[in-house]
Amino acid sequence: MICRATSLLLLVLAVGTPACSREKPSPPVPLDAQAGTTAREFSAGDAVVVETARATFVEGVVLRTGKSRMTIESAGDSKEVDPGNVYALPNEPAALPEGAFAICRFGEHKWLGCRIERRDSGRVSVVSEDGEKIDLEATALLKPSSMTELNLRQGFDQAAKRRAFVDGAKEAGRPVVPKGWSVRPGDRVLVQTSEGYRSAKVQRVRKGQVIVQVDGEGKDVRGVTKAEVFPQPPQAFNASSSSYACLRPPAGEPVWPIVKIESSADQRVSVSDASGRKWVVEASELTPLVK
Repeated sequence: MICRATSLLLLVLAVGTPACSREKPSPPVPLDAQAGTTAREFSAGDAVVVETARATFVEGVVLRTGKSRMTIESAGDSKEVDPGNVYALPNEPAALPEGAFAICRFGEHKWLGCRIERRDSGRVSVVSEDGEKIDLEATALLKPSSMTELNLRQGFDQAAKRRAFVDGAKEAGRPVVPKGWSVRPGDRVLVQTSEGYRSAKVQRVRKGQVIVQVDGEGKDVRGVTKAEVFPQPPQAFNASSSSYACLRPPAGEPVWPIVKIESSADQRVSVSDASGRKWVVEASELTPLVK
């Protein structure tokens, strides 16, 4: 009897268990809901700010609303956007601490990502990703969502790296001139221009002046000083890490980009640009920058 009762109990449990497994699990709670915030419901005609791309914002007006997409008008153009990327206007003053990221009104209808540097009596000092600083009323700030805050943080980090690259390149100096080198007619050289270093061909050399035809400027020629003319590679040099160099551009592009040397081995050099992109080039395609 005991065995029969035990078997009956196991049968009941075995039948009951699958029924429990078929119950639908509770849906995950959105992060904003977990934080205790209330999603804003929009109506046609509402003024809004929209994150249209990573840390890129536009001001607009709601044309149509929907559960998964909204249509807004900005600067005469209409576009569909994700409601999760839309911020209402006008807004309550954002209670954000110093050091926090926000969306800031830098001018009429102009919104940029910013970081709060100081708060003082209802006014806030902020700085943009590009280093622009401005004092604003607290009402000119929007509190970002967690995803937008992440985009802003990444954007500021990347901007800081770009500035460090540019500053490093400025401090690196100018293209190297080997000892004993002198410019001659017919030489392919680099010339310094407002856009950077460009390829050029020497037409003739006068006392204190070099007449060159610069790539990308047609058949016109112009005179530059000898101090503004540099030899093109190849040339022997030791590619030291964290130094800078000019890189031969693809055919048809006259401006030589400046790159940072990451490492080198067997005449192959790993380089990076201001955006952080890395690739490998031949050492013979580089001319180092020196002071």
